[in-house]
This record gives sequence, structure tokens and C-alpha cells, in this order.
Amino acid sequence: MSDTEFFAMLCEKHIETDRAATFETRTIFTSNTIQHLIEQTGLTFAPGLADIIRAPHPPSVEQLRACSLSTLSKHDLQSKWIVYLQFLVKGPVWFIYCGKSTNLKGGQSRLDDYEKERELSETVMDLLSKGFERRSHTIIAAVDIPFEGPDRIYTAALITMFEGTFTAGFWAYHRPTLGSITPLRFWEEMPWFGLCTHSSLMEITFEDLKDDMPNLDEILLDRKERARLANQKFRSTEKGQAALDNYNNSLKTAYRTDEEFRNKRLQYSKQYTADGKAAIVKAKHKTTEKYKITEAAYKASGALAEAKSRYATSDKNKVAQAKYAATKNGKAAAQKKQDKYRTTDKYRANCERRNERRREVAKAKKAAML
Repeated sequence: MSDTEFFAMLCEKHIETDRAATFETRTIFTSNTIQHLIEQTGLTFAPGLADIIRAPHPPSVEQLRACSLSTLSKHDLQSKWIVYLQFLVKGPVWFIYCGKSTNLKGGQSRLDDYEKERELSETVMDLLSKGFERRSHTIIAAVDIPFEGPDRIYTAALITMFEGTFTAGFWAYHRPTLGSITPLRFWEEMPWFGLCTHSSLMEITFEDLKDDMPNLDEILLDRKERARLANQKFRSTEKGQAALDNYNNSLKTAYRTDEEFRNKRLQYSKQYTADGKAAIVKAKHKTTEKYKITEAAYKASGALAEAKSRYATSDKNKVAQAKYAATKNGKAAAQKKQDKYRTTDKYRANCERRNERRREVAKAKKAAML
């Protein structure tokens, strides 16, 4: 796999996993599209960056600082957009910040902001105020600023996507974990801490493209159709059929026969809502000895039966029954109760008595007419 394919694969994986990515970003930027944009725009990466990422262990801070497009002069950076890493240190503690430049002033303008300590992230300013020192920067990706409007928007999106990819990969976030993008880090542990606060993918927008935007619905439908055909082709093979059988068996085990699994799943869904938390507390209370003793004493006193009898004759119960009877479920319950009653001996006896009375009334009317 070439370095271009490798970086395109990393970027696509980040877009698929990061929940901050918009629908347009996920639909437009596939691995092939990203690779095509890298080649067409001439996006270049720092020498040795791919080898560092492929390594099983993270680099030292000094190794990462040395990985840079150092041949670019200040004049060159005025006409380029860049992805950069900033380093801050105090004693043995290192922090890194991953950022980008996608304005028409070029990358050098953004680097000058750090030199003059203006328009910086709050996390960076906070460390500077605590005595941390800024130790230069590294430029890990750069591309010429396009002249055309649509090309400029797509290239800006490309730079922003790689900012997000490297922010997650080198874990330049200030939090130790961050939802869906936590598994995207290149290594489990890093010899530095991060300063970034959010995913850059939420900054990507295509509002200015207007009629130049591709038909996303057609792209999505085409992708679904190709995925369906590929899945159908795979399932027609012996390996695919075995995988489908294993999947169906796992569903039966997890969702149909494993009562404990269902209870845990229900408990998990309840514990994050106010009503669910209240229900959990109530259920736990009902299992205590104090509740069981109180319930037994309440039943033994006859107060429970009296309360039920009083409620059954109350206006509140009558209103509730009338309201329920008017609902779809109430009508279905009434019909079910009536059908069940018609199968009993009591119903047949009542029908017989009613028919007998009708015969007697008819006989009396006939006698009166004579």
C-alpha cells in the first residue's frame, strides 16, 4: 500500500467513525475520492510520517518534532494551507496542539499568530499563562491554495479532514477519551498530552457550492445498491452462508433465549432517564425486608381490601373505566371479555331463560287475540 492510499484509508476510517461528520461529508468522501483529491491537489505529507504512524509504538516528542516539511520557506507558506502541530513544555511535561490554516492569508499567517500569541485556543493560552513554553512547530501536511471556488472548498474540506484524522490519531485532545473517536488513536498511550477541544469535522460545510454539489441521493442509492449486490454475492458462497447461519444463531441466543441478557439490556436503557432511575429505585426498595414486612402487615390489617373496595365505587374509577372503554385497547378488551362470557354455562342458561320468556309472551299475545 502506497503512502497516498494509506493516508486516504486513515481519513476514510475517521470520517466513518467520528459522529461529528455530516451526512454530506460521509457521502462524498470515500477512500477513492480522498486519494483522488490528494493526487489532484498535490497534498504532501511530512517525510517519514507514514512510517511513524505504522510503527507499533508511539514516537518520542523529539522524533515527532523532527517529522516536518522543513523545506518550506516562509514565502512558500504564504501560498499554502497546512496541518501543523504546536508543542508546549514545562519540565518533563509536553502538550501538543493539532491545527490547520484554511484562510486566504496562507499557513504562515497562522504560524505568526503563535509567535505573537494572538487568536489562539483557550487551552493554549491557559498553558502559556501557567508558565509553559512554546517549542516551535511541525508542518505535517501542506497543499497549494486553489484559485477556483469549488476547488477551494473541496481542498479546505480535505485539509480539515486530515486535521481531524491527525488530532485523533496522535490524540491531541485534552480529554483522555472522547466518545466515538477514542478507538482512532494510533497507539494506546502517548508520551504527551493534548489541547484540542473538539473534532474539526464539524467545521466542514458545503453551503457555498450550491449547484456544484453532486446529487447526494443518487450517490447514496448507488452505494447501497453496490453494497446489496456485494452482500448477495457473498451470501451465495459457502462461507457467506455459514456466516449468516452464525449470525442468526447469535441473535437467537442473545435476544430470544437469554433472559439475563434481556434484563441487563432493559436495565441499561432505563438507567439514563429520570423515570428509569426512579423505577430502579422503586424496584430496589420493593426487595428490602422493611418493605416486605410493611406490605404483609398492611394486607393482614384488611386495609388493602378496604382501599380497593372504596376505589372500585369511587367516581375517579368510573371516569377512568369510561375513558379506557372508549380507547381501542378498551374496546378490544371488552369484545374479548364478551366472547369469553358467551362460552360459559351461565351465558347459555341466561339465553335459555330469555328465550323461555319470549315464548311465554308470544303465547299470551296469541291467546289474547283469540
